[in-house]
Amino acid sequence: TAYDTSYNSSSDIIVSKFSIDGKQLLGSTFVGGGGVDGLNNSTTLQFNYADDYRGDIIFDQYNNYYIVGCSTSPNFPVTNRAPQKTSGGGQDGVAFKLNENLTQLLWSTYCGGSGDDALYSVRLNRNEELFMGGGSNSTNFPTTAGVLQPNFQGGRSDGIILHMNNTGDTVFNSSYVGTTGYDQVYFIDLDQRDRVYITGQTDGTIPVFPASVYNMPNSGQFLFRMNKQFSAVNLSTTFGTGLGGPDLSPSAFLVDNCDNIYFSGWGGSINTGNNTSLLPITPDAYQKTSDGEDFYIVVFNRDADSILYATYFGGNQSGDHVDGGTSRFDKRGIIYQSVCSSCPAANSPSISDFPVTPGAVFTSNLSPRCSNASFKFDLQLSDFIQADFTPQPNIGCAPLAVNMNNKSIGGVLHIWNYGDGSPLDTNSNPTHIFNAGIFKVKLLLIDSGSCNVIDSIEKTITALPSAKAEFTYSYNLCSDEITLTNTSENVLKFKWDFDDGNTDTINFSPTHVYEQPGEYIVKLLINPGLPCADSTEQKIELSDSTQQFFVPNVITPNQDDKNEGWYVAGLDPACDLVHVRIYNRWGQLMFETKDVTEKWYGTNERNFESPAGEYFYIVEIKRKSGYHKTHTGHITLIRESRE
Repeated sequence: TAYDTSYNSSSDIIVSKFSIDGKQLLGSTFVGGGGVDGLNNSTTLQFNYADDYRGDIIFDQYNNYYIVGCSTSPNFPVTNRAPQKTSGGGQDGVAFKLNENLTQLLWSTYCGGSGDDALYSVRLNRNEELFMGGGSNSTNFPTTAGVLQPNFQGGRSDGIILHMNNTGDTVFNSSYVGTTGYDQVYFIDLDQRDRVYITGQTDGTIPVFPASVYNMPNSGQFLFRMNKQFSAVNLSTTFGTGLGGPDLSPSAFLVDNCDNIYFSGWGGSINTGNNTSLLPITPDAYQKTSDGEDFYIVVFNRDADSILYATYFGGNQSGDHVDGGTSRFDKRGIIYQSVCSSCPAANSPSISDFPVTPGAVFTSNLSPRCSNASFKFDLQLSDFIQADFTPQPNIGCAPLAVNMNNKSIGGVLHIWNYGDGSPLDTNSNPTHIFNAGIFKVKLLLIDSGSCNVIDSIEKTITALPSAKAEFTYSYNLCSDEITLTNTSENVLKFKWDFDDGNTDTINFSPTHVYEQPGEYIVKLLINPGLPCADSTEQKIELSDSTQQFFVPNVITPNQDDKNEGWYVAGLDPACDLVHVRIYNRWGQLMFETKDVTEKWYGTNERNFESPAGEYFYIVEIKRKSGYHKTHTGHITLIRESRE
């Protein structure tokens, strides 16, 4: 079941999850309130074409999802421990976390002041703390003490950056980033040392630091590097054409494992009338010419003191762009970019000018207007190593054999620390057996010839103790009650099934009363529905003492000590309660007793001899358990003739 199956109002944020092959919808949910959610409706913050459609989503190692965007809803769903539970006014940034199946909102918060605010980018560091970037024209956006710019800098808008804990209840650091002009942060990323990188747009004056950093003065794209407390900047510069103001609408950003810095964006007349052909490229550029309306990919070295690579990418007849959105680089420096391509003027013939590769599924534009295109571009700039592994399984029953499934990139030496006291392992793709417990497994990857030399990653293995289901029982014949003693091991939860329609999940060692004697299969399930479950069963036979019930059908009370009296046999006085009544043929009560040992000697209730003939008996048997049974029949009373 989705977290929210209902469309709320106007526009909602939608989060959907598909299988790897795209054939199956694994989860999908609405998230929103009564206003506009997910669409940037602020004319102040809509600087680029289609800035309406910006936001970001990432996931952690447990496949929880983190989403940032914006909302005008006064009732956007927030959680109890949110750092900002109410809207600041106007449009706010929002951030929230969903579980793996998109069925639970784990936390959610507003991020905004009294003006317009939006969040465009989110990243996690290795401790899974959140770093977010966006834009704001609020003069009272909530910032924290000790940051670079706790106050609004003025102008059309400022960039904003936030650092929050993973449980979504604490903002560690929050700051403006801006000048007295227009500024917004469109992307944020981190390196291996938790240094924070941001990029965005400006038409103000950005300080250049250090002096060795690459810089194109009077350009409208900025790059900062700072500590995660947002209190100290150690890199600050601008890049672009130098013509003043932004040239590019940012679409992707990355810091790779060697600290090289990647940027992708697009420009041209569709946006603000700028010209991408004036942007600097390197001699080895994949595409050395531009019609002025293309994508631009640039890579700076680790301290941004030079451009390692820069190229144009696009067609030569129309304005290549993308309607907002977020494209991706991966840590290897490969970009996965979505494009609105081959866009002829209205009422003009269709064109297919976007570059395609041999064997592409679609080699031409089938639309009279723009077609969605995509490209994957491997920049192949870094000789780095990256530690990664996927333990299979990562949870199971002890003893648990786990294949580490090494997915690292590069590396000469692999060192595994299983966290269970066992010796270090230098196999590249080992299997390890874990006893019961929770273990932090760390892979250390080493290659002295790589740019980063050492990389590591840590993942959690949970080996659950295997359950063992066992029980004994004792039986109280008088009450038809059994006492069950649960002797199972590693019990997290349990369920008794008594085989009479009754179950018990509350009493660990219960007693149970059966209403009827018979044969029952009692089952005990340990940890049902969990890994490492176990079960056992035993057959229990409850005998019916009344099955031994016997009464004579003839009595001859003639004082010869043979068949003198009528009696009830086969019952246990300690267990069975009886009510005996004997009537003559006219329905008169002759005899009554509740003593199972008392006999009837053929007399009436006044102790006079009853005449020979047929009599009728009723014997009611009650057991202490509540069991009840009635026997009826006839008695023949014979008296010898007396001379």
